[in-house]
Amino acid sequence: MRDEAKHDLSHPIELAKDRLFDLISSEFIVSVADINGKIVAVSDEFCRISKYSREELIGKNHAIVNSNTHPTAFFQEFWECILSGKTWRGEICNRAKDKSLYWVDSVVAPLPAENDEERLFFSIRWDITEQKQLHRDALHAKALLDRSEELSGVGTWELDLQTNELYWSNETLRIHGLEQGQTPSLDEAINYYAPEARPIVLSAVNQAMVDGSTWDFELPLITQSGERIWVRAVGSPEFEQEKPRLLYGAFQDITERKAREEELLSVFQRMKLATSSGQIGIWEYNLKTGVLSWDETMYKIYGLSPSEGNEAYELWASHLHPDDRPQAEKAVAAAINNLQDFDTEFRIIKRDGSISHLRGRAHVNRTEDGTPTNMMGVNWDVSEHRKLEETLSKQKELLHVTLESIGDAVIATDLNQRVVFLNYMAELMTGWSNQDAQNQALCDIG
Repeated sequence: MRDEAKHDLSHPIELAKDRLFDLISSEFIVSVADINGKIVAVSDEFCRISKYSREELIGKNHAIVNSNTHPTAFFQEFWECILSGKTWRGEICNRAKDKSLYWVDSVVAPLPAENDEERLFFSIRWDITEQKQLHRDALHAKALLDRSEELSGVGTWELDLQTNELYWSNETLRIHGLEQGQTPSLDEAINYYAPEARPIVLSAVNQAMVDGSTWDFELPLITQSGERIWVRAVGSPEFEQEKPRLLYGAFQDITERKAREEELLSVFQRMKLATSSGQIGIWEYNLKTGVLSWDETMYKIYGLSPSEGNEAYELWASHLHPDDRPQAEKAVAAAINNLQDFDTEFRIIKRDGSISHLRGRAHVNRTEDGTPTNMMGVNWDVSEHRKLEETLSKQKELLHVTLESIGDAVIATDLNQRVVFLNYMAELMTGWSNQDAQNQALCDIG
């Protein structure tokens, strides 16, 4: 009787849901929790990334992986969202059993229930730890590049607080679009800042005269001709008999650098959106009829319209890149023939001629005698991840070329003051080669 019940196909929808859940769980980090946050189900991927066994997780509160990275308000907003019946999405930093941290892009959705006691929440996550590290590495590379470049076009200024007399150097005048001898009054000088920047500057000046604090801002400024630029504004007070006597500092036009930063940030935002958006397409291929069924996301991935309906196997195959089609079709055949799972990466050519890199996984359903009946699978776009690898490689090469080409000696260290890089000028100055200086204490090579 148990065998008969096992193969009872009177509930095909439930069976299909179970298979789909198993398929998604095999690739993604999945959990189900009750209204109190108690874990009732987890996928193998959840166990793998958290380094807890299933037995250690089931029945425990989700706080078992809380890294304490996020404030209480973050989770309050999270619970308010899902308890209202809405789907929540965000990035969360968790802590594994071995205390290591990992980042996930999470989607949490409430499941239908007759009452709150039976309410469950389905969570699917994507490991974005690598993307987070890549982003941090890129920001670090940018910061090192910025600090390594020789400062140029820096103007100075000084304000006598006793007389309110303001001095601007020629470079400061040039940055503001003024000629020599056109030094403005204090009020006029403040008004060169963009309206949204003025309160920031005034607050910093007032605070400096109270406690001696300095400031270092990057702010928008409107020149005499009306051009909007970005400047780095640095300032510091000088006290005499515990009273502020002078304010002095420097200006630097950083418009070009800000443009580069915004361009770089824009690139990374697009990459982040593409690699962690969670756009997973689901498909089913009926091996008896040759009908290939796609969900709406699959059509979006392939640049097609759902109105085109279900077509045969050729719908997929015809969009494969010619160089990848043999390998992809071989992978399908191997899965159907029970030689290996369908788990591959391939390129497609959309109707507009653009090329996308896709990852695909699928499970082949079979009859009791092993005859394949259909394939159920998922596709997702990994194009931006490939672009990200190429971009970071170019940035690394650009950083290396820049550091080697500047005229100053550059020595980079880690947090422990151990040398990680010497450029050519630093090698000449210290007598150490870049290779020999690796991991040496900074004080030993100075």
